[in-house]
Amino acid sequence: MGHAELFAKLKLELLYHMKLGMRIFVYWMGIVFLASCAANTPGFRVGQDNNRRNNTSVKSNGFNGHCEDPDVAGPLRNLGPLYTVGASVSHGLFAASFPKLIAGQMCLEEEAYDADFAFLFFKKNSSSVLKSILELRPNIIIAMDYPYHHVKLKQASFAKPILKKYITMLLLECESDLIDCSEGGRHHDLLSDPYRPVVFAGTIYFDCKLATSRERDDQEDDVHFTSYEACREENIKLNIYYRELERQYPNLHLLPAFEIFSALHDNPSEQFHYNVDNVQRIFTKDELFFDGFHPWTDPGAYVLANVVIDGINKVHEESRQQGFPSIPYIPIR
Repeated sequence: MGHAELFAKLKLELLYHMKLGMRIFVYWMGIVFLASCAANTPGFRVGQDNNRRNNTSVKSNGFNGHCEDPDVAGPLRNLGPLYTVGASVSHGLFAASFPKLIAGQMCLEEEAYDADFAFLFFKKNSSSVLKSILELRPNIIIAMDYPYHHVKLKQASFAKPILKKYITMLLLECESDLIDCSEGGRHHDLLSDPYRPVVFAGTIYFDCKLATSRERDDQEDDVHFTSYEACREENIKLNIYYRELERQYPNLHLLPAFEIFSALHDNPSEQFHYNVDNVQRIFTKDELFFDGFHPWTDPGAYVLANVVIDGINKVHEESRQQGFPSIPYIPIR
């Protein structure tokens, strides 16, 4: 190798490590900022277990004037309580939390909504999530990005039992390894308890471009994908299995997280065709998300909220004759 080639190689290595160092610096500065925000944001439990419920009303979000009408608000509140569990996408980071927007559209009182988020250095173990569910006894659980973080960038054969374990926990199914329904077990009462929540969970999207790039931080991952195609193949296998779980458990309903992010990241146009409540729009990745995955409030969080609301409304559609109302959508400009 000549001196010129060696110099060029060293230059590339230096640039790479400078870029990596800058990313690490920005990452930790973001952690400090978010930790400060989380500590001072009422109404959310971020990665910590305590006994308080939300101490701020979720009724006012600027779009829910319908909640002033008791004939409308009453049936909507009967759809609750609502519990959401997830990570940074659900939390919102620098944007409004889309599950909290949904709680506002449902006119829920503060005691009928709870949220647990785990991301960055905040961790949320399964026992505390289960405790939150059993305390609140929500009718609806929103888990858009919760399953992803347990199976991200893993081979489908390895991820399948992990996915099932956490999904069945949310469903309060005793077959989950995280629930002890044995005689004398902590959750033995579930065997005679008819209560079960309805879970709306996001499908899984692997960032396969990052998974096969040099800049990937894979210290916590269990597999190295040799190519983008191999990564996406495993991703698709996992979602096929996920759909099998949906058919197996009537209270599980999947939300199109994979479809949204795939449209924005895998298609050359990088466009998502939004079609909810007879409103059709085409959004680019930068319009919805500030980094490709985490939403802006307008329109990103509004779009995610409406996608989830649409999923809930479709499930309740056949039951509306029995008094289930349609949750109003957030206006999309």
